[in-house]
Amino acid sequence: MKKDSFFVGETAQERHERIWARIDRLAEQLGGVGDSQGDAAQEFFYYSLRADKTIGGIRFEDIHAKVKGGHPGRQQEYDLILENAGHVAVIEVKYKCRISDLKQLDQQLSRIRADFPGYKRKRIYGGIAGFSIPTEVADAARAKGYIVLRRRGPLLQVDATDMKEARV
Repeated sequence: MKKDSFFVGETAQERHERIWARIDRLAEQLGGVGDSQGDAAQEFFYYSLRADKTIGGIRFEDIHAKVKGGHPGRQQEYDLILENAGHVAVIEVKYKCRISDLKQLDQQLSRIRADFPGYKRKRIYGGIAGFSIPTEVADAARAKGYIVLRRRGPLLQVDATDMKEARV
């Protein structure tokens, strides 16, 4: 019997509950795919910026990922924070950036000094990073003075320290 077929003697309520249980499982699986893509984007930009912490001519000393800020109950997560003695860059990372992500970054920047009192005297910069950034989103980000980070070209880290010839 096919999974989508009706069971003999099944009530409408039972069928309804069975269908919604399947929809919930599918939604959970799709959410996991989205989380995986977001994690991949965040890892890519973290390691790329860790290798070269210069943005717009400013050399940052430290980079932090998935930083929790704020008071319990009002905490939020900042994807990437780069800092040096006088500057802080807050980077919102998405697999695909949307206009709504700029609003999220606006909100984070409005709270950064309250969430991290040590940043009160530092110059703050905002930025978005994504594997896909539509032109209209990049233009809107630049219009706000935000940094736009995209992946480009043959970026690949090769670890061949234990490479051995294949036995064929």
